[in-house]
Amino acid sequence: MENGVIQAYHATQASEAYKTMPAFPRTNEVIRSVQLLNKTVITLDSSKRELTSWTYQHSSSVESTRFYLDDIIINEYAIASSAINLEIVYVLVLTNNHWIEIYPSKSLKHEPLFSLHLRCSVKVHSTPNGNFFILTNKGSIYFIKQKITGDKEITFEQTAQAQLNISCSMMLSSVLILNELECFIVFADNAQSMTIWTTEKIINTLIASQVDLNKSNDNGSVQLTPFDEVDKFCLRQDCLAAYNNGKTHLNLHNVRSYTCYEPIQLENECIQLCLNQSATYVFALAKPRILFMYRINDCKQLAKLFVYDFVSFMTADNEFLVLTLNDRRLLTLMIADPDDPTVQTRIQSLPSR
Repeated sequence: MENGVIQAYHATQASEAYKTMPAFPRTNEVIRSVQLLNKTVITLDSSKRELTSWTYQHSSSVESTRFYLDDIIINEYAIASSAINLEIVYVLVLTNNHWIEIYPSKSLKHEPLFSLHLRCSVKVHSTPNGNFFILTNKGSIYFIKQKITGDKEITFEQTAQAQLNISCSMMLSSVLILNELECFIVFADNAQSMTIWTTEKIINTLIASQVDLNKSNDNGSVQLTPFDEVDKFCLRQDCLAAYNNGKTHLNLHNVRSYTCYEPIQLENECIQLCLNQSATYVFALAKPRILFMYRINDCKQLAKLFVYDFVSFMTADNEFLVLTLNDRRLLTLMIADPDDPTVQTRIQSLPSR
């Protein structure tokens, strides 16, 4: 050992103990996509046929799995929490035959709570309030809202539909909360205008306004901030982390105050990049699988470790970093800032201790 102590282990006992250890949960194929919400992780494999829900805090375990057979694959999915219980997560699935289905994350094998068939390509978005926006490549918008029944059960229903008067076949879109209203932002294919859709408090109509980005930038009503060429980026809260392969350094920007932090020089090419939920920390996975953790406000390196397998994706909330590995497992790491006065208490509360 590092402190000079020699420890001996009985090989037979160690072997028997290893045999009794429960198997680590794995998917059948390599995980390629991850979404994280509250205490639930939803993953999609490389074949786009295996959708899996996991619990991930402290240890990883599979809750439910849904397999799609034959020629059906999942083109896209989105997740949202319940309006009455944040620990309940719903998954909206978009299949390649244009079916939209919504399932509880713990019951992916069951029949969907909601289904809708469309005949064109679509883009799906979830909202912080647990609803879903759907945009088609023909400019149609569908709004799917949670409804609480008299028995305190959650159902979903389509409460609004509208047709945009802009061409948006690329379906560049996003969801924002403005003045406590869920706003759906759609960019036109010409990259010169956008449409903002908001829902009224009683969902029955959609209200639109359009902004010409070129004119707005000229008269100062909209400020467009150019950034250098980037190969990877991550945006959360007010923080933008951007990486350029040619310069191998990480740039951090506050998009609200239009300020830049001191660049972070990485030791090698960046493979993966993510921010935690509050944008307090940035994580960079550099070749050959070296994981770095930096604090945003002072760009201080807080951690550096070697990951034993290739990482296909990584994401984080405020307490844990979740990585999907080439061996079809999830690796969960607790985010521990040595300057955090609660870090020792959090470490002591881990089940392994």
